Amino acid sequence: MMEWRDWPSWRRLNAIARLPVGGAAAAGGLAAGSMAEFIDTLAQYSPESYPAAVRNVAEDLIGRQPAIAPIVGMVNAVFLHLDDGPARLASLMRDMERRITTSSALLSEVGAGLVEAGFGVLTFGGSGSVRAVLT
Repeated sequence: MMEWRDWPSWRRLNAIARLPVGGAAAAGGLAAGSMAEFIDTLAQYSPESYPAAVRNVAEDLIGRQPAIAPIVGMVNAVFLHLDDGPARLASLMRDMERRITTSSALLSEVGAGLVEAGFGVLTFGGSGSVRAVLT
């Protein structure tokens, strides 16, 4: 099996850590889903690397994306539940991914109802939650 830094889930997490701008909800949801996949793959193919590899990825994410709230929340959950084992942590990450996706969809629905036709909306950064409904 490849070393864990060669896995697609690790490459996605690494790319998220280096995103210059983007929607927080999209980045957070992708990060949580990728972290769950990374943990599952790690547990199956390289169990001796747990928890050090997960800690390494979490530290990289928080070091490079300290202002994206869903990523901060995800990394916090990783550190709080790292000792619970890979199965529990991966499950928690999948739950976070679902919650982020659901809340993003709700925000889009509510936001779209507040904007009249022909009006513009200013958003910070690359807010995918707003742009998804308005474009």
